[in-house]
Parts: sequence; C-alpha cells; structure tokens
Amino acid sequence: MSAIKIHVCQCLHCQQEAFHQDKKLHHQMNLFLSRLDEQFVYIQMQKQIFQDAGLPTISVDTKKKEQIGNFKNAGQVWCKEADVVNVHDFPQDALGRAVPYGIYELNSNRGSVYIGTSADTPQFAVDVITSWWQDEGKTSYPHADELLILADGGGSNGLPLPHWLFSVESC
Repeated sequence: MSAIKIHVCQCLHCQQEAFHQDKKLHHQMNLFLSRLDEQFVYIQMQKQIFQDAGLPTISVDTKKKEQIGNFKNAGQVWCKEADVVNVHDFPQDALGRAVPYGIYELNSNRGSVYIGTSADTPQFAVDVITSWWQDEGKTSYPHADELLILADGGGSNGLPLPHWLFSVESC
C-alpha cells in the first residue's frame, strides 16, 4: 500500500471511561454520551467526505472464533443416522481454530471474510487489510491515495493503534 494515507476511526467503549459508583455518575454518563455522539458525528462526516471523493472506505471486524474438530454444533440436519461427535468442546481436542475477519467495503456494498488459524492479533488484522488492498482495493481504486478504515476498539483493532496502523501504512 505504498503512497497511500490511512485514516482510522474507532468507536471507544464505556470501559475506557473512568466511571465510579458515586454522586457524579449521572454527570459522567451524560458526558460520556455526549462524547459518544460526537464520535458518531465525526465518523459519519469522514465517511461522507471519503464517499464524495470516491475514496475507499472499509469497515473491519473479527467475529467469534470457532474450534475446528468433531464438535457438536447448534442447528439441525436431516439424515438417516446422526453424526458421532465429541460431547465436550475442549480446546485440546480441537484440530485448530478458525478466526473470521470481515471487511465490508461501503462504497460498493461488498463484503469479504478472511479466515485465519491464529489468534485475533494486530498482525492478523494487518495481513487481512493488506490482502484486501492487494486483491481488491488497488483494482477498484487505482488512483486512491487515502483509505478510511472504520474499526471498533477491541481485539486486533484495539487501542493502542500504532502497531497495526504503522504496519498497514508500510505495506
């Protein structure tokens, strides 16, 4: 992604605010909600600026990790005989772990899901975003010099940002 400037908008979570159970709680909650509203207004404004300029805007998130193996899954299947599966989902019985990471491209209303087998790490997020850019982003936006990434503040997207932001910008 050489010569492209990355912008990241994150929604911060309540846990990052210092709330205490005391008389000031109501005031602190109102302050937090006003800050939260400011964040959403800012994010909406950034999305509009990028979309009006025809620049790429992606939303990224990871989903529930799943153990891979002979485990019972919720749902129904019509068959003549039931599959034999493990009664418990112990991690040591798993063949591995699937980590789904989604990228939703707002401009084209398209999504991609990348499946990793490692943990939900900042490096995994960097690898997925880089893969998306190499496979789809460069082709769809050949003249783009900026990319807007919308991310929550948890997991591989969590604060502090410098590691994965620097890694994405240097790709």
